Amino acid sequence: ASNYKAIGKNSLVASVDIETASGYIFRGVLFHRRDGKRWVQVPSREYPKQDGTRGFVPVVEFVTTEKWQAFNAACLAAIDKLVASVPLEPGGAA
Repeated sequence: ASNYKAIGKNSLVASVDIETASGYIFRGVLFHRRDGKRWVQVPSREYPKQDGTRGFVPVVEFVTTEKWQAFNAACLAAIDKLVASVPLEPGGAA
């Protein structure tokens, strides 16, 4: 994890970049926390719905729940490691 940018809006804690062991870099992964739970959200693309509201579709999808859970756990571990090793701006603690 790198490029931690604190956001602090509702459940949204920060945006981070995630580099995977296979060499992919996911820019702008959103880190959320609420009610003792933590998760990440992959980048998504906004589109206008027919009713005039905004919809979002993920740019990346996972073929199984297990693969998503493994990615989420690895991201959270990487974010924890980053937060522990780099001084963050006030209010940016994970």
